[in-house]
Amino acid sequence: MPASAQDCLRRGRPWRYGLLVDVGSTFSKVCVVDPRGRFLEHAHAPTTIDGNVVDGVRDAASQLTPACRESLDWALVCSSAAGGLRMASIGLTAALSGRAGTLAALGAGAKLVATRSGFLDDDDVAAINAAGPHLVLLSGGLDGGNAEALLHNARRLAGLGSVAGIILAGNRDAATAAEAALRGLGRDVRIVGNVFPRPGEVDLGPTRDAVRDLFMRHITRAKGLQTLLADLRSDCEPTPLAVSRALWDLPGTAEEPVVVVDVGGATTDVHSVGGRTYHPRAVDLPVPEVMRTVEGDLGMRFGATGVVATMGTEQRRRVELRLDRDLAAEAERRQEDPGFLPGSPADDAVDEVLAQSAIAVALERHAGRVVVRKQPWGDRYRVSGKDLRGCRRLVVTGGVFHHLSDAAATVAAALSAVDGSLVPRTPAVTVDTHYGLYAIGLVARLDRELAAAMVRHLLPSADPSPPGPPPGKENRDDLGDEPHAAAP
Repeated sequence: MPASAQDCLRRGRPWRYGLLVDVGSTFSKVCVVDPRGRFLEHAHAPTTIDGNVVDGVRDAASQLTPACRESLDWALVCSSAAGGLRMASIGLTAALSGRAGTLAALGAGAKLVATRSGFLDDDDVAAINAAGPHLVLLSGGLDGGNAEALLHNARRLAGLGSVAGIILAGNRDAATAAEAALRGLGRDVRIVGNVFPRPGEVDLGPTRDAVRDLFMRHITRAKGLQTLLADLRSDCEPTPLAVSRALWDLPGTAEEPVVVVDVGGATTDVHSVGGRTYHPRAVDLPVPEVMRTVEGDLGMRFGATGVVATMGTEQRRRVELRLDRDLAAEAERRQEDPGFLPGSPADDAVDEVLAQSAIAVALERHAGRVVVRKQPWGDRYRVSGKDLRGCRRLVVTGGVFHHLSDAAATVAAALSAVDGSLVPRTPAVTVDTHYGLYAIGLVARLDRELAAAMVRHLLPSADPSPPGPPPGKENRDDLGDEPHAAAP
């Protein structure tokens, strides 16, 4: 690789071809772009996670034409291999600092494997140890508020097993003392801005940046990616973080949010930008402008049994009669063989059912909800979370959409199955046929003009925003209090 991405995208070095790489949990994907943002070629191959991950990437790159493969000028890499980035989040209260920490971890591209709130005890520390996180995010206390919890929990975490790093994102007045309690344990301890510094405000950016840096410094080494990164002269970040960053160039507003659903083998991620938000009280936690949720029990291969488990008995019975298949057996078959590819129309039909259910449940969990309270003087409607009903563009990505005959119909069926949640109603569905959203996000960190051009080529119906700095603080001026909304 003759140059680095920074040389070409930030320092103006001329280039012809750039390589974007996603080392996934099941498949490694590569694509090639030019300076006009065009996706010239793309390929994939099974991820060789049990051996050398470089082999899987090389297998994918070998499918590119010699003209591209032999003339690559720079590369950027992201990864979700071997389960991705595993994090634990600890806050003072589950609904406030704990929730802010969860949003920060998810927004940084992590898979949350443990959450705790309040004052940790031995059982809590044992549970966190058992979950095996790579990183721990410790928050709690407003700036100038409760300091005792952050200090207590930092002392408790001194007995934690092997983790690569601990991020302190709580009360700034207690952060230095908390760091001192953790110092000398052979871990990378970082102090960042409070994720919940004041009532009604969340600040996720500093935590997100720290997670990316720690992932690059420690986790990629543990996953055997160092040789690949050295060969490509690239650093590495979590794939979901790159996908979320791609939303910066898919402009969403309160009235017209943009939603991305990434149906993977092990998880189903939902990313949204914009959407009107409601909060019962001013002190409650705002919903971030760009939000990501991860459903670790919903997937097409490792997570297939979880999808079937979410189905109601009657729904499952109807589907099994229609397909003449045992869904539990089909899910186990896919779980045991993560590289399974449909080999018949019946296999395609089962995958379509799994995808539809995964999309429906993931969107329902991501979106806000309307709760009706019956009162003698009339019904009262309480709305909380994000209202995504005005979404006009829903982007779906994932390997399953390369096999479905009609992805838009599958998404429409999923949306019609959701009741009581503020999910998109009748959005235009765009399929990320090149699985290129990660590529847009990787580029956006260095060159937003190029990223915007890539959006235009990958998603022709999109209208990317003009280049500019990415969002800083995640709360918007229009996130007001609406404890009682009109009936939707």
